[in-house]
Amino acid sequence: MGWDSGWTALTRRLLRRGQFASRDELAAAVDTFVLACDEHDAGPYRWAYGGSPLETA
Repeated sequence: MGWDSGWTALTRRLLRRGQFASRDELAAAVDTFVLACDEHDAGPYRWAYGGSPLETA
């Protein structure tokens, strides 16, 4: 999951539905969410650059 999709998932799954009594409770929920995503959703990064110089338009 890239940063953009990671922030989108965090917003959709946690922040929009969550009600947090304190900043510490929010931080704990974000930490739990990130650790769960790392454990279940993360995969190896596939590098797409082949090593040749990029062409300019």
